[in-house]
Amino acid sequence: MRRVDGRNVGRFLREEVCGPSGLDFAFGLSPSQQARAVDLTGLDDAFRAAAAAGRPPLYRLAITNPPGAQDAGVVNSAGWRAAEIPAVNGHGTARAVADFYQALAAGRLLSPGMLAEAVTPQCAGPDRVFGDDNSWGLGFGIDGHGYGMGGLGGSYGGTSTAGGYSIGFVTGTVGSFDRIDALEATLRDCLGLPAAPG
Repeated sequence: MRRVDGRNVGRFLREEVCGPSGLDFAFGLSPSQQARAVDLTGLDDAFRAAAAAGRPPLYRLAITNPPGAQDAGVVNSAGWRAAEIPAVNGHGTARAVADFYQALAAGRLLSPGMLAEAVTPQCAGPDRVFGDDNSWGLGFGIDGHGYGMGGLGGSYGGTSTAGGYSIGFVTGTVGSFDRIDALEATLRDCLGLPAAPG
């Protein structure tokens, strides 16, 4: 981004995406934003062991790049929150995550052609990092009903193209993705939609 535009990713996101769209989301938090940040809890040995159980060797290499991504002392620090590490340290509200995906789906952030390319599977099959079969677009996981991306400890944002909705879930207590799965199942039930494909 710096090579093409000259701005760092935090500034670009703030000026071109989040600011104009009113999204409370950022990479590289200012001191006032840090005062609003919630400490992430549950990043202990038990969580790390459960997250790594059954994963291929590449999982451990990926999750430790950058170092400290599963260490509460690191991720709750002012230095980490001020850093701009787009793959792992975005900070925001669930509403901002859901609204981002809604703006994306509505064509307000990317052209329809560019979005279609981004959510078209670029690779599919056994995932050498996570260990199960996955389908990946350009920055999104793709499944039978839409696209999105999970985060550390169970946070998630995405769009169900089949269901016609976008969803965001952020948590201050790490865990599995079971919580967002249950929340989305309840939403689908309220909307009268069938269960999401597994």
